[in-house]
Amino acid sequence: MTCNVAATGWALAASTPARSGNASRKPVGRPRTRGNNFAGGEIDKDKALWTIPPERMKGKVEHRVPLSLAALAVLDAVKRRVDNPYVFPGQSGKPITETSLRNILRKLGYTKDAASLHGFRSTFKDWCAEREVDDNVSEACLAHLVGDAVVRAYRRTTFFEMRKETMQAWGLYLS
Repeated sequence: MTCNVAATGWALAASTPARSGNASRKPVGRPRTRGNNFAGGEIDKDKALWTIPPERMKGKVEHRVPLSLAALAVLDAVKRRVDNPYVFPGQSGKPITETSLRNILRKLGYTKDAASLHGFRSTFKDWCAEREVDDNVSEACLAHLVGDAVVRAYRRTTFFEMRKETMQAWGLYLS
């Protein structure tokens, strides 16, 4: 079961390049858990929206991720456990680990030098650049802060509608 859950988690992580972290699980000096701890209550399939609360984000700001049709198809394929809040629980009931996701890449024949979990975010950024997606939009998709404090004080948009279009195109590209 863990392999199928990890493979499905990998597919959703690739189709939603936003960084999600769980601060309570973050070891000191280590990167936050990414993409493996989707909480079902954060996802609204009817609105095609994943809302990540501030406490799970690196920047401590809520992040709304528009879900493409491809991402929704992955979520529809998941057989949810009613007794577990996570979309991709491991056998212990906790979120699947990054190691489980990484192992899927290895089983697919990718070495650690050829593919990584963070590499999906990098690939997304390159894909956006090659298609001339506005840099502010691609950075917003990745939940990156752009500009200094003054720029951010005046630019309050999240580029949500533009991100919806970008995520849909990214989902089609991955499909």
